[in-house]
Amino acid sequence: AGHPMIMQRSLEIFAAPRFIHLIRNPYAAIPSALQLHRDILGILSTQWAACEQAWHDSNLNTRDFLIDVEPSAKLTIKFEDLVRDPDTITRRICEELLDIVWLPDMAQPYTTSSVNSFTAARNFATTDPKLLRRRSIDPTLADKWREVILPE
Repeated sequence: AGHPMIMQRSLEIFAAPRFIHLIRNPYAAIPSALQLHRDILGILSTQWAACEQAWHDSNLNTRDFLIDVEPSAKLTIKFEDLVRDPDTITRRICEELLDIVWLPDMAQPYTTSSVNSFTAARNFATTDPKLLRRRSIDPTLADKWREVILPE
C-alpha cells in the first residue's frame, strides 16, 4: 500500500483480483511498526512520526485505490475485529469476498501448516517476522491501542 502502482498493477496481472483493506487502530499499529523496525530489523533511528506517516499514507493510498474497485471485489476489515472474532471475520471474507466455503481451520492459522509456510521466508520482506513468534491469534491485541503512551 506504500506504492499505489503495485496495487494498480494487480488489476492488470490478475483476471479477477480481490482486495482486503485491513485497518488497525493507529495507536496500536504505530508502536508495532516501531518495534518491528527497531527491535527486529535493527533500524534504531526509526521515529514515531515516520511510522505515523507510513500508516497514514498506506491507508490513504489503499482507500483511494479501492474507490474505483467494484464493491464485490473489496472488503474492509478492522484488525481489532479480526483478532477478537476470527471465525466471524474469516467466514465473512470467504462468503462475501471470495465466494468459497469457509472451514473452521481458516480462523485458526496457527493450528495448520499455513503459518509454517512462512518459515522459509523468515529472512525476506514477505511477512511480518512477529507472525512467526506467535502460537495463536491473540484477542487481547484488539485493545492494545488503549495502552499506548503517545510521544510528547
